[in-house]
Formats: sequence, C-alpha cells, structure tokens
Amino acid sequence: MTPFGEAFRNIRRARNLLIKDIAEDFNVLPSVISSYDFGDRFPPAAYVLQIIEIYKLSPDEQALLRQAWHQTKLHGSSHLDTR
Repeated sequence: MTPFGEAFRNIRRARNLLIKDIAEDFNVLPSVISSYDFGDRFPPAAYVLQIIEIYKLSPDEQALLRQAWHQTKLHGSSHLDTR
C-alpha cells in the first residue's frame, strides 16, 4: 500500500465512509476509489483538493493527506497514474 492509499483509507474509515459512498460523491466507479484506497492507482492533485473540500478535513488531516500524496508521487510504484 502507498502512503496515499493508507492515509486515504484511514480518513475514509474514520468517517465511516464506504468505497461506494465516495464513488457516488465523485461520480466514478467504486473500482476507481478502491484502486486509490489500495494504492493501485495514484489520483491527480485535484482529487486531493476535492477530498479536502467535500469531506471538510481538519487542518491536520489535510496536511497528512497532502504529505502522503507527495510521498507517493515521489516514491510510489512506476505503474501509478500521476496525471
């Protein structure tokens, strides 16, 4: 699992959100959200900003998610979608 996947999953679970709930909020297939959650894909930066806005993350959660996103971008696996 990537740093982003782990941070995203922790935030999702802390809010009792299911993958299908987030997929509905973002109008994407649950498999897309699952791939971010498990670290199989890497979301674009705009997605991180949407998570922060939609779920009203605390400043600490925002910092954690952004840091995890940057760590994954720098050190994540080569198959991640970095668009």
